[in-house]
Amino acid sequence: MNTEQDTLNSKKSEQELGEKAKDRKIIKWLPLEANPDVWNKILHNNGVNPNWKFTDIYGFDSETLAMIPRPVAAIIFLFPITDAYEEFRKREETHLKAHEQDISAKLIYYKQTISNACGMMALLHSIANNDHLVVGAKHVGSGVFQTILQETRNMSPMERAEYLEKCADLAEIHAISANEGQTETPDITEKLRLHFICFVEVDKDLYELDGRRSFPINHGKCSNFVQSAAEIMTQFVDRNPEEKEYSAIALSQIPSQELKILSPPKNGASIPELPESAYKLDANEIKQLYQSSVERRQNFENRPLKTQKMRDSEDQEKLKKYPKTTIRVRMPDHTIVQAVFQSKEKVFDVYEFLRSLLETPERKFVLCLPPRTKLVEPSITLFKAGLSPASNVLFGWIEKGEKGGKDLKEEYLAMKQDLTSAASPQSQSSTVSTTSTSNSETKSSTSKSIPKWIQKGLFNKK
Repeated sequence: MNTEQDTLNSKKSEQELGEKAKDRKIIKWLPLEANPDVWNKILHNNGVNPNWKFTDIYGFDSETLAMIPRPVAAIIFLFPITDAYEEFRKREETHLKAHEQDISAKLIYYKQTISNACGMMALLHSIANNDHLVVGAKHVGSGVFQTILQETRNMSPMERAEYLEKCADLAEIHAISANEGQTETPDITEKLRLHFICFVEVDKDLYELDGRRSFPINHGKCSNFVQSAAEIMTQFVDRNPEEKEYSAIALSQIPSQELKILSPPKNGASIPELPESAYKLDANEIKQLYQSSVERRQNFENRPLKTQKMRDSEDQEKLKKYPKTTIRVRMPDHTIVQAVFQSKEKVFDVYEFLRSLLETPERKFVLCLPPRTKLVEPSITLFKAGLSPASNVLFGWIEKGEKGGKDLKEEYLAMKQDLTSAASPQSQSSTVSTTSTSNSETKSSTSKSIPKWIQKGLFNKK
């Protein structure tokens, strides 16, 4: 609870900065869109644990709220600013000024002095009041948000506002993000009627954080954060039932991607050395490979033409059949990381998920589909990248680390279990051999050795 002296100091500080604000140049930003993909990119590109993501809230009834992944750290609410709302806001603030609220000393509140920055203010409020959950070197190292929180923690709300006005890194992040996900380029001069606010729970109280207001609003004790926030948001809707432009997103910890850490068998059979002749093609084998290549080309040229609509329809059917994608990543030390993602998730999500497991998350790395296809388009879906329904991926460091260093954090290495032949990410039909045991062993040994003409990629698909 704030002491009387704290309150007086805060009021004095805000009065002083308020005088400065009269001479301060007005700063305007482009507005952010209420698009979880855009907001998640802002989070995960700037030091926030990728296991926490914004997801859409589709309704405020109990059944719909039950669909939101738990736990929930914050809820962002978008609503229209109407004359009725402005009248209500003034009445409420007048009442609260006459009846001083109990505000937790742990609460972090930012005043908004930058025009059109309500989305970023809501995002900052959600992180600042949950830094023990989503920010920290233990997860992804330092980032822009962690720096902002550290430098503004002991400031007053207006001092934080002044700090944000001068924060070039935050302005750059906002400028880049404001143009992503938009159907058309927003107009910076347009007066907006939609506004973002944030709901968080601090010390068992539900707070409404709106940088336009004079102070945070304490809505009282809540035993169920999501339900209590939904009740307040419902009141917003009920005050202007004729309005339709309401939306909400929740910052949730997405359930683990069915993570498994696997190690290959310790006593695997060694691959015997083969004579040089085993790697050479005779004339008949070269002829067969050429004929196979010609057939593939003819089949490709003779296949019926398809419209974009037909191809999109086929893709949708495949997505329905394979809504999830299992990915196995082989680390440099041969440890295998297996995780399950939604097929609609991006390659970026796989990179960020893996980064959260690494002992040195700041080091650059690349993922490759064998033998040499690099996964370098972060915005493409796993389905479009050809990873569905299951794929084996190779992990490679771009930057060298300490000799003998571990790839994964100790907490994940402790989860390691032996890999068995039955634990394949994609079941494949096996052919039962009717040949003798000696023949079977010879074929198995040969298949494990990779001929030079394959290693050189002479017949790889382009």
